[in-house]
Amino acid sequence: MFDAVLEVLFGVVTHPAFALIAAALLGVLVLTGVIKAIVFLSILFAWAVAVLWIARAKPVRALTVTFRSVFIGIVGVLLAVAGNSFGHWALNAYNREKAAEHVGSAKRAESKGEEPTNAKPFTTAPPLKPTYLSVQCSLPKDFSPCEIKCSAYNPHDTPMANVSVGFNGIYPYRTRLAGGTETHMSIKKQETLPLPMANGHLDQELQAFSVEIPLIPPKTSLSFMLWSLSEDNQKACTYIKTTIRSDQRKKIDQLVDMKKSLDADRMESLQAKKTSLYIPGYFMSSEGRRGVDFVTNQEEKAAKEFSDLYEKVGNTIVGRKCLIPVFAAERSDGGLQYFANAPPMMTWVFNAESMKQTGNRIETDPHPPAIYVCENK
Repeated sequence: MFDAVLEVLFGVVTHPAFALIAAALLGVLVLTGVIKAIVFLSILFAWAVAVLWIARAKPVRALTVTFRSVFIGIVGVLLAVAGNSFGHWALNAYNREKAAEHVGSAKRAESKGEEPTNAKPFTTAPPLKPTYLSVQCSLPKDFSPCEIKCSAYNPHDTPMANVSVGFNGIYPYRTRLAGGTETHMSIKKQETLPLPMANGHLDQELQAFSVEIPLIPPKTSLSFMLWSLSEDNQKACTYIKTTIRSDQRKKIDQLVDMKKSLDADRMESLQAKKTSLYIPGYFMSSEGRRGVDFVTNQEEKAAKEFSDLYEKVGNTIVGRKCLIPVFAAERSDGGLQYFANAPPMMTWVFNAESMKQTGNRIETDPHPPAIYVCENK
């Protein structure tokens, strides 16, 4: 009787008509974009065929009914675990690829003055899964100060509502957010926006705005990207990426030659994070208030050692003079305010448009130059 049931089931799922029906149903799901359902049904069908095929194998059929049932049950569980792991891997790979595509398309649309569409969030968990809600931010590969990418991961079996990720210092002029239209993320600015101090210093403890996330599903990581569309900010960031970073790296390499324990790549990353226009602060959730992971523990530990060494020998490392980068922050009235934000380890000079003489005094009123240049050596 048991063998007869197995034969009937195996005959059904391996019949060409069943394959055509399954293919037609999967085709409909593909057209509607229901990826999770496609992955689930595909793995379920593969699991059923595999279990039935093994159950019909001659060595298995030679066992008693009891041992045969136990063996098939164990095989079924093992195949289910393997299928579940494979399904998660496939979904994570798909979502990583789609997230990169959609964030890129949203950014290109914004650069053309269009509204971003279909910017999908990541749904993969960080490599190290914490037991509490966590938020991580990082700069792009070229260390642009005008851009930052963050992800909020919910490790729980229940959704988390009303998560707020704060950013301090300033609200960069013409900031844009790409985070997936279905997530309903939004930017919430302070009623009174903080502005840079007279010397260009940013108060990194004063919140300027936050990214509001209404809901993070269980076991899910939602990603978003912030960047400034301001032409002044983009020009200054391009100048830093293409000219200033290479000069900074040369000086860092000279310091590393003096002290081999220093890591040049880590120092370069730290210097870039310290001058980012987007400064992650704290995030709020039902679990309380925690800091956003941005500067790593290793970078923090190395920062003092690096700073002490540069204070001692920095004046012996001579570089060329360069025009100081000038950025734009948004004021509470929606206007912009220029400020000079000088990356460390460089010798800076103001352009003529930024120098204002009052009596015998020369004051600085930062304005972006027509072209950023460094002196030739």
